[in-house]
Amino acid sequence: MQRFLKYASMLDVDFVWVHQASTVLESTLAYSLNSIGVKTLVVEAGVGMRITQDYCLRLVNGILNLMSELGMWDGPVQPVKQPIVSLDRSVSFVNAEEPGVFVPTVRHSDNVRKGEIFGCIVDALSGEVRQECVSEVDGLLFTLREYPIVNKGSLIARILQEERR
Repeated sequence: MQRFLKYASMLDVDFVWVHQASTVLESTLAYSLNSIGVKTLVVEAGVGMRITQDYCLRLVNGILNLMSELGMWDGPVQPVKQPIVSLDRSVSFVNAEEPGVFVPTVRHSDNVRKGEIFGCIVDALSGEVRQECVSEVDGLLFTLREYPIVNKGSLIARILQEERR
């Protein structure tokens, strides 16, 4: 695993979360590669349902950086940022308890405090707040839903719990 953590740290991403996925869907490239013995890293953009040109260019630079480190690329590579790495820290998941429109009040990668409201789900017709989205922990908001329409159970956010000192 240390070899893959080293590789992930070369990809110019903000955050590396090492965890066992409970399921890898059979229809995914990761599943197919793993099934033939190819170890696979999965990259997710931290803001759900959105990918930007800047993020894509940064990731391409990270891939070229990794290829350079492996002796597969000798072209130019921009310096990469060292990511926050989480091996065993607790992650808090916030899911929609009500359907509606998710309206965030914070930005992706903000730090939030336990009890802090970081967004709400409103009724699309009346504008009435149906759910306040509250952090259960102090930590880094490393996933924040971008696409506003949510159903009951939709993932709203993931928060990496602060390390205890």
